[in-house]
Amino acid sequence: NMPVHEIGALSFFIGETNKVKGKKQTLKNLKLVSKKQVSMVIMSNELIRNNSYEADMAFLNDIINEMAVKMNEVALSGTGTDFTPKGIDNYTGVGYLTQIGVVDGALPSQLAGLVEATDVPMEKPYFVMPRVLRSQLYNVKDGSGNYVLREEMNQGTIYGYPFILSNVIPVGTDAHKLTKAYFGDWSQFVIGEQAMFEIATSTEATVYDENDTRIDLFSQDCTAIKVTSFYDFAVRYAEAFAVAKDIWTKA
Repeated sequence: NMPVHEIGALSFFIGETNKVKGKKQTLKNLKLVSKKQVSMVIMSNELIRNNSYEADMAFLNDIINEMAVKMNEVALSGTGTDFTPKGIDNYTGVGYLTQIGVVDGALPSQLAGLVEATDVPMEKPYFVMPRVLRSQLYNVKDGSGNYVLREEMNQGTIYGYPFILSNVIPVGTDAHKLTKAYFGDWSQFVIGEQAMFEIATSTEATVYDENDTRIDLFSQDCTAIKVTSFYDFAVRYAEAFAVAKDIWTKA
């Protein structure tokens, strides 16, 4: 449970002997409940024995990378159920912008403007977008044929803010290949960690594969590596984030 300052202080100018008016302060409670994320691989011991490199470490690194990808995905679009953290998409109060038509150079400023209009501190503001949208913005031209954003994007910013490219943002298979983009003050995004990347290895347990087939590791000469994390996400102020949806990436 984290207390969050809900209403800011008030400051004003007054004349001599005028009354000073105070602002009543309130706190809201931000509650995080650990969600359990698990990933496991099953490998033949022959695979480990017959490889000159450390195959088990290669598989472990792949597990951790895949779990990190999933964490990024739910941070943006998690449903917030009993078993899944809630992502930006599902918070009431997040700003939304619907982009209809071909992407133009105004999209970044319009999206960021939804957050700039609030009083969030903007301590860590940046865009998050799929790679295909970066390509679209990079090639936007004005009426004279000049690239609108290319020079700035070569410096790592759009509309004065850094941007991060992410493949976890889905791109549709529809005619216009619709997608999303995010902007926010990410200092307002909270990650509550109870335990991250706990690693367990067994050569004797009974496990199940992706087809629900039972595997006796000892009798089948196999090894299983399981990685478990317990964590939750939350946002202090939903107004610190904005989402542009239904963005065309294909005319």
